[in-house]
Amino acid sequence: MTSTVTARVAIYSVVTIIGLVGGLGLGRPELIAVAAAPLVMLAFGVGRDHEPAPVFDLALGRDRALEDEHVDVFVTISARRTISRLEVHLVVPDGLQLRTAADEGRGRSVPVEQGSVAVRVDGGEPTRLRLRLVCRHWGGYRLGPLRVGSEGRLGVHRYEETIDTELTVKVFPPEHALRELLDPARTQINLGELVSRHSGDGIEFAELRPFGAGDDPRRINWRASVRRDALWVNQRHPERNSDVVLLIDALMGGRREAVRALDYAVRASASIASSHLGRRDRVGLLMMGGRLVWLRPRMFDLQRYKILEALTDSRLRPPSLTGSVAVPRRTLPPHALLIALSPLIDDAVVAALIDLVGRGHDMAIVEIDPESFLAPPVGPVPELARRIWSLQRERVRKRFRARGVAVAEWDPRDPFETTLREVSAFRRALRRAPV
Repeated sequence: MTSTVTARVAIYSVVTIIGLVGGLGLGRPELIAVAAAPLVMLAFGVGRDHEPAPVFDLALGRDRALEDEHVDVFVTISARRTISRLEVHLVVPDGLQLRTAADEGRGRSVPVEQGSVAVRVDGGEPTRLRLRLVCRHWGGYRLGPLRVGSEGRLGVHRYEETIDTELTVKVFPPEHALRELLDPARTQINLGELVSRHSGDGIEFAELRPFGAGDDPRRINWRASVRRDALWVNQRHPERNSDVVLLIDALMGGRREAVRALDYAVRASASIASSHLGRRDRVGLLMMGGRLVWLRPRMFDLQRYKILEALTDSRLRPPSLTGSVAVPRRTLPPHALLIALSPLIDDAVVAALIDLVGRGHDMAIVEIDPESFLAPPVGPVPELARRIWSLQRERVRKRFRARGVAVAEWDPRDPFETTLREVSAFRRALRRAPV
């Protein structure tokens, strides 16, 4: 630990000098007696002081949590000699809030700047301290450093140490069940809950056709057969699943006008992934930035946690603003539904999305409105610049709609499911339009 001299040494020294000089100069022995006390305290504090040298061990109760949940940090302190007062302060990043065990019972949150805890450490006996972190915002966070401090005998020396930690906490965004989901243009062959447009074995009725060799007699529609004086069988729509790939514009996290857009994109993606996985669809993730993050479409809860891990890593390791965002060919599975969440303000991302449409992929775009995060323009020049920018963004939307891609603007202040209904209505109208 680093040792420094406290302000008490200067006070003791001034009192000692004044007492000695005044006593000798004025011939007053009582002043010399007054100066002897701080001199003895200085000598005792400097000569008999020892460095505390505590040993710390940090552990997390768990390293994953949801927003508004708690994570406990256990600090075990050991020392050879007794430390009457040891101040412990854990530095936590924005998004987490420190609450000590003492304040937990009163329900009062302790700000990070006032989160120091003073404990007594008995020599030879470990002391365990619990710090509780309240997860206020999703993301990946590195905790630390741990700053500790203690005063020596009579407050002459101040011992401080900064300890780096390797503790990492991942806070997952909340997931909301969506009542309406987007249906792909083509389904997959695996069993699911999505009604296919093709005929086969299923539950929902599709059409009638004449009985043929090899047909199952249990599929005969006897009422239709009696009326038509021939055997007719029921054709049904099979229940299939779909492949859904979430395209996240990670470049928008590094731009000032869309710094909050990535936050809402991640929250919406978590809800979409959870709802589609609940429908037994296969869900994948592609984060488009300086470094592509690709998760193949899979099913079940394991894929859900992998997607949440990748989403939270976008805050733990922010993407680079340089490099290509082009998606390599044969990366995305055929007949997959691509759901892109982007403010459509980066030319490289727009070009990459148009390239995917040109390859024949089925795509829907949810445009996160960046104007909802901007202050209103003040003055004629900013107003003109805002209008020109809005016209440029409208031109980008028309480019996608001309290629048959549904684009809907989402104001994060409005429910996300409303925007999904707009996208779904556009896709249904497009399928009914004459070719």
